[in-house]
Amino acid sequence: MSITRQKFCYLVVLNKKFLTLLASDLLLQIEQVLSQIGISALISLPVPWLKLIVVFQQIV
Repeated sequence: MSITRQKFCYLVVLNKKFLTLLASDLLLQIEQVLSQIGISALISLPVPWLKLIVVFQQIV
């Protein structure tokens, strides 16, 4: 018997203001969590309501 793990990610965009506020509020928390597990994050919001680009680089 095999158990298959599935991972689902959802992004619900309600409006520009909501996504901008959400990204701003979560930005620091995301960086803190990643740094705790040894990953540095470069998080860029060139157009905050359009996209959130997260680039991870493993700390050596």
